[in-house]
Amino acid sequence: MYSLGIILSAFFGILLYFIAEKRGVNKIFWMVMGFIFGVFAVPFVFLAKPVDSTRRQKEKKDCADVLTVDGIKVPGENKET
Repeated sequence: MYSLGIILSAFFGILLYFIAEKRGVNKIFWMVMGFIFGVFAVPFVFLAKPVDSTRRQKEKKDCADVLTVDGIKVPGENKET
């Protein structure tokens, strides 16, 4: 009886892993949620917002721009002679 529960948990963990991968959300998180909550986690993976990779790149670029603005010294960048 316990083996059936573990098999079903593993099935839903793997299922949510592939759904999360296709939707662009955190695969490991959803695999764990599928393993713990089983069928009850399935609808929630479809409500998760996909990660926008361009937004992440823009945030990194903005951070780099701030660090290189005149007047702010960045270690190794500003070499005074």
